[in-house]
Amino acid sequence: MKTNYTDLNIIKIMSILDKKLVNSTNENRKKAILVAGQSNTSWATQFGVSPVNTGGLDLKITQLARHNQNDLIPTISGLTNIHFQTADGARTSYAYSLAKDIRNDIGCEELLIIPCAIGGTGWSGGQWSASGSLYQDMIARVEYTVKILKYDIVGIFWSQGESDTNSSISSVYKYLLYSLVSTLRTVIYNSGQGNAHNIPFVTFDMVTNWVGSDVDRLNVQNALETIGNNINFTANADTTNLPSDLENDIIHYDTRQIIELGHRLFDAWKIALNNDLQNIYQNTPGETILYNRDYGQYYSNIWEALYFGNSETDNKFSRLSDIWKYENNGKFKFKLEWTISSQLYYIIWEQNYIPYFCVPLMCAASLMEHSNGAVFGRDDGMGFVGLVFDGVDTFIKLNSSGEWWTPLGQKAYYGGGIPISNINGDKLASNIKLKAIKT
Repeated sequence: MKTNYTDLNIIKIMSILDKKLVNSTNENRKKAILVAGQSNTSWATQFGVSPVNTGGLDLKITQLARHNQNDLIPTISGLTNIHFQTADGARTSYAYSLAKDIRNDIGCEELLIIPCAIGGTGWSGGQWSASGSLYQDMIARVEYTVKILKYDIVGIFWSQGESDTNSSISSVYKYLLYSLVSTLRTVIYNSGQGNAHNIPFVTFDMVTNWVGSDVDRLNVQNALETIGNNINFTANADTTNLPSDLENDIIHYDTRQIIELGHRLFDAWKIALNNDLQNIYQNTPGETILYNRDYGQYYSNIWEALYFGNSETDNKFSRLSDIWKYENNGKFKFKLEWTISSQLYYIIWEQNYIPYFCVPLMCAASLMEHSNGAVFGRDDGMGFVGLVFDGVDTFIKLNSSGEWWTPLGQKAYYGGGIPISNINGDKLASNIKLKAIKT
């Protein structure tokens, strides 16, 4: 698919402007790219039968080390020595050919590859959820690269989706993808890179023959293909007319295809640099209802609670999927309202993460305002970290048989309470609303 967001020839003509954008934060800083996802990031085989020349070894292309290398030390990168979360041996990634193209284009002193991928991983298995080890590893390495090593990240490349082609995830995959884009940019911004919200984010398709006509696979494929129509500075790389597959592995691209995809990801990166969509983010100051739920209304699973209903006045309504649109310079401002016996209570706070992309240890929050009589939580372990995702639980009350509303730093579960009115838990809210506040 299908780089149709703007004309590629025009993009190439504008390469000088692109370089100014890429170097806008600090002309002297070294650059980095993040390559993340699952196996098509790092698992290509079958190369020797029909090898592809990739030019001389560029000693200025490095990787953030893992395993038997010195962890977190930039070390020289080549075709098959890029170390992802698991030591996969001599598998080939698109990252090296992509890195060579980007370095040749922007002329940076050094280009660092940040490898973050393992095959068979997704939101379904929890690896890329807020509590997942892969997600947290990626966030930590990105923060370390920008804040400690002082590199500017100039591109994020995402190859994932196969593990989430199921009925629970596929329909909301696009919302998770959009929120991931926003979260990574916010993390990079808060780590000190001022132009982080313009960092290109690029996807490419799952193998077309594997996708076939399966509805869930098509849902995920569509999210990957249309990202450039929905999020600023994003694009999807063209995967048509690749070299023939020598591997006979229907779900994976082979090495020749992956190396070619590296070049096509570079072309899509050029497009993403200039894909500045209008009216994507909420720019008008004020409050917007993202979540409305009456007593007794539940969600069947946490993913359903990302997007539900048609109107904010419905007794069960959610647009938690849109939180990313309401960022305020690296922060999110929320207002939680609840009604007990016709009395309205509220609290207002700020935090640094989208709720379903952080766990308590990641989230920084500050209570700003509250109504008289506002009491939340309970007497054991009460704290304040904002809205968070907590392990297998979530910040949304799911059902009547044991899931939790995790509102403010601790789990609170009393019948259908949303949230608890006082320390004893003897009064329960009849309605709860979450609002995003754009400043």
